[in-house]
Amino acid sequence: MWRELIEDRERLKDYAAAVQNIFAAVQSVAVVFGIIVGGIWVLAVHQKLEAELRIQTAEMELGRRGLQLTIEGHQEPSPDPEMKRILVTVTAENKGNGVIVVHFTDRKKAPPITVARLGFLRGENVPSSLDDAIHPHIMVGPRVEDTILENVIQPRELVNYTAVAAVPDAGTYLLVFDAPVDEQIPGQKPNAALSHWTVSNYVFVR
Repeated sequence: MWRELIEDRERLKDYAAAVQNIFAAVQSVAVVFGIIVGGIWVLAVHQKLEAELRIQTAEMELGRRGLQLTIEGHQEPSPDPEMKRILVTVTAENKGNGVIVVHFTDRKKAPPITVARLGFLRGENVPSSLDDAIHPHIMVGPRVEDTILENVIQPRELVNYTAVAAVPDAGTYLLVFDAPVDEQIPGQKPNAALSHWTVSNYVFVR
């Protein structure tokens, strides 16, 4: 009988040791799992903060580089029945913090406004051709020679440039404004190379 009790005691001790080992293993797994979850959480927080920093940097950059361009065209009455008139208006607004200089070409070169009629094949939605471009001059005075060479736009300032294009035919016309721009941003060195700003639109001429 005493032998059986001793054997039962030894079995209980072995069972307790096995249970203790199982609990230790489970505890180790829990610790490892906690470390993994904590690492994932730290990584996610880091990525979120990094993304927010990039967004803030981009917003600050947009605030410094704030030229907004639009171009519109409207058909106007023409005294010449053989020609049609398009009034082109370009609006430039400086929404940034620096001075922006828009450079225009002289009369020996093409002005920054381009007007060209699009050609479509029957049943097609994609233009198949582009007529010869017209480059109406932006006039700033009563004489033809009074053309603008450059314009300095101060922060929060809005300016309009207008030109009249004479076209012979009805149709859909592409309007493009393209000019080199010098952005003088506070706290930054001037750019050696000018950047080009372009905007386009369409107008229907009857």
